[in-house]
Amino acid sequence: MQMNLEWSVFKSVCTARSLSMQYIDMTGSYALMAFDDCFEVCCNLVESADITDFVTNYKATGNKPPVSLTAAFAAKTFGTKRLFARNTGKAFAVTTGSNDLSYTMTYAWAKITGLECIGAEIGDYAELRVYDNSSGTYSGVPNALLNQFGYTLYMAKDYYTRNSQFDSDIYAGMVLKITYNSISDKNVYLNYLMNEVKT
Repeated sequence: MQMNLEWSVFKSVCTARSLSMQYIDMTGSYALMAFDDCFEVCCNLVESADITDFVTNYKATGNKPPVSLTAAFAAKTFGTKRLFARNTGKAFAVTTGSNDLSYTMTYAWAKITGLECIGAEIGDYAELRVYDNSSGTYSGVPNALLNQFGYTLYMAKDYYTRNSQFDSDIYAGMVLKITYNSISDKNVYLNYLMNEVKT
């Protein structure tokens, strides 16, 4: 997400979040940016008083590499574990009304980060639930509802993606069930975005 700010607000945000100001000297003006993970703020300095303030108080500490809050993930490790991309796609034929679209987890342990849906129409909506397996391995109750992550989420036409700020742990045998409400008979294609956890 990107926001354009006035200088007074921009420097306040950078100071409060300890962000490095990235700048380009445009001969008589400055283009400024700062990054806070997925959040980006921008500012264009053209007023002489603002330029003087920037050059005097901020320029010397600018253009330092931004600090990533996701360094452990970027390194593909956390603790003694490693992450391996295991994005998986599945095709479904849906009919008008409610459809249950299930995917049974095959990896011993993975972290799901998002879903993509291809082929939706305006008016289609879905809910995502996670169930235990038929043996009740994780809850002690066969096929028990473990969690719900989506509540009447409407799909964008043709392509919809939902990425979470936080991953969710899923284990072998767990069933990801999407209740998909379609306004017509068609094929939809789901991509489960996840990373396998291994030693």
